[in-house]
Amino acid sequence: MRTKLSGALAFLAFCLLLIGCSVAASAQSVAMATDVAGTVTSGGKSVSILSEIAADARVDLAAGARLVAVYLQAGDEYAFTGPAQVQFRSPEPQVLSGAKPQKRASPLGRRS
Repeated sequence: MRTKLSGALAFLAFCLLLIGCSVAASAQSVAMATDVAGTVTSGGKSVSILSEIAADARVDLAAGARLVAVYLQAGDEYAFTGPAQVQFRSPEPQVLSGAKPQKRASPLGRRS
């Protein structure tokens, strides 16, 4: 009985560790892609709908591509069109090349 209990406690501790690591990893994300059309990449990987975008990530949009991203803390939405290169900084993105994004501020992210 004691062995089963200690095994269960070890398993529970392992699960809590995994959850903690997952939360820590997601805490580094500053934005989430809500719409993607065309070729959009970050670090050589494709960006797709619901992709989390890490702080300081550099995102490349090919000619004709479109990316809509919502900043998680403020809820502000940014729409980018390619060709463009964007650095996702906190509290807002910095366009390194290409057109300035369309910004739509969200009242949900504002606190009174």
